[in-house]
Amino acid sequence: MIRYRSSTLIGNTTVNYTVTSHKGYKKPVMRFDNTGLRVIVPESYGSAQTDKFIADNSEWIAAHEEARKNGTGANDAGKRTEAEFETLTKTVFTRMFHTHAPAMLCDSAMPDIRFRHMKTVIVSKNERKNELTFSRSLTYSDKDAVAFAAAYGFSLLCGEPGSSEFLNAMETVCPGWKKLRSKLPENLQNSVRRY
Repeated sequence: MIRYRSSTLIGNTTVNYTVTSHKGYKKPVMRFDNTGLRVIVPESYGSAQTDKFIADNSEWIAAHEEARKNGTGANDAGKRTEAEFETLTKTVFTRMFHTHAPAMLCDSAMPDIRFRHMKTVIVSKNERKNELTFSRSLTYSDKDAVAFAAAYGFSLLCGEPGSSEFLNAMETVCPGWKKLRSKLPENLQNSVRRY
């Protein structure tokens, strides 16, 4: 839920940002997307704590805001190549897997990650080969769409889509994932059931 929109002056640059609170977050995070800076804080955070978090990260914000405006940053989805997309997806998925798999999957081994041009499937699972194949249709999507896809792939390892194991995994690794579905390319949105 959006708490408020504001701006701050960092050096000579005015940075607009949106503050969102979420009960699934235990610590604050910040992300740049096509609209600018998003600050996501735990529900217990007050405005003073949020302001301090932004001030403490002002150098990082200034560097990423400059890159975003110039279209040179990794957050600029329109500039991302297939190779950059694949590296980003593998990184996001690997982080999710190693953070959450020990508690949720126990004996599951890290799957091989593949990429294909699939027009209507976000990610598919091959149990026999222990493989996940992600759609290259996500190549030019923003990081939220990549995070959603990585979470979806992780959750397929936990259970079938719609099962309690699958839904629990989605909520654990990607809080607020239902809202991120809209970040997917249109051709892939229809492949994700509305739970």
